[in-house]
Amino acid sequence: MSKCEDCEQEMSEEHESCIYDVIVIEGNAYKRNTKYHDVNEYCHDCGILNGGVHHMGCDMERCPICDGQMICCDCKWKNYSLAKSIEEESE
Repeated sequence: MSKCEDCEQEMSEEHESCIYDVIVIEGNAYKRNTKYHDVNEYCHDCGILNGGVHHMGCDMERCPICDGQMICCDCKWKNYSLAKSIEEESE
């Protein structure tokens, strides 16, 4: 099993969603996208329950800027940081 590099949880079926709800891209904070584009109850890639926050690097996570597949969109999010809330990001 692999672990999320950010929250260190196991990425397998029936595990918790990533604990980081906010992604900061080029100084702008975005709520991470929880749209689910799969027919399964659990994500086939990172194992979170439908509606949770995907682990970074999951091929199902959507970009909060363009709504494309985050791992291959053209947005400049490669230098990002994560936070548990908008309030935490601004501290």
